[in-house]
Amino acid sequence: MPSSTGPRMVSYAAVALTTLLLRCSGFTMTAAPKGPPTSASRGDFLKSAAIGILGAGVGVSAASVAVERPVLESAEAADPLVETYWGNGCFWHVQHEMIKAEQAILGRSTDELTSYAGYGGAKKNFQGDKLCYHNMRGIGDYGKAGAAEVVSVTIPSSKLPEFSKAYFDMFVKYDNGAGRIFMDRRDPQDRGGEYRSLLGVPGGLSGPLADPIKQEAAARGLALREGNGGDPDTLMRNTVFVMDTATFPFFKGEIYHQFHNDMSEDYGRKYNNLRKQYAEEGTMQETGCPEKFM
Repeated sequence: MPSSTGPRMVSYAAVALTTLLLRCSGFTMTAAPKGPPTSASRGDFLKSAAIGILGAGVGVSAASVAVERPVLESAEAADPLVETYWGNGCFWHVQHEMIKAEQAILGRSTDELTSYAGYGGAKKNFQGDKLCYHNMRGIGDYGKAGAAEVVSVTIPSSKLPEFSKAYFDMFVKYDNGAGRIFMDRRDPQDRGGEYRSLLGVPGGLSGPLADPIKQEAAARGLALREGNGGDPDTLMRNTVFVMDTATFPFFKGEIYHQFHNDMSEDYGRKYNNLRKQYAEEGTMQETGCPEKFM
């Protein structure tokens, strides 16, 4: 479940020295402060394994729909569901954290999860119908569109305070060794706007759901800025961009990115197998993007 303790204090130099283990990027990066450059990459990792995907759907009986729909509609009328998204570095670990939040806060089972890795915050002039991970075919590259890696979660609006806390609990407190303390993503070796800190809610920063987000950010000394799409990296800026989901929608990511281990942490076979389960059920379908790095 989401951590209830305060943020961890981490040496920025120490993080830089672990980049070979934590690498989650498809591009070569410049050296982090006080640390050597790294050569390992998520792109290299993805090139090394082709993942087979099953896409069969399953039917739902009319009887089950007739029984369940009134209950769902009644609950939604009292506490409407909203689609949100959250980005804080590599989406592999963010999805895992948001799934833990779904289970802890909402009591959802592994059959009821709504957390999906994908992309959000693209430039306002983006007109495509899909965003894709970097691929050799050049289809819908999310980086070129100005989007970032995010995770979408559908939640009751009343639970936004709890999910805001779960999100901001992911931030780590760093000391850069020169007397400066800042809050940032746990994988600062990943550079560029694709890994910026951002979140999306209906109405954005000036909307009706912004108050709990503002409270959690203020408690950690983080500044919130209205996102304009294609925004720059937030690394070492103590900043989170807030997007209006009506203007900057979420684009679900490829199947092979879902329920994925992080580069620095193995979440176990049971977690990884949810990819196959959701694909077989038809809950998760191909997006039209290449289903492998190549």
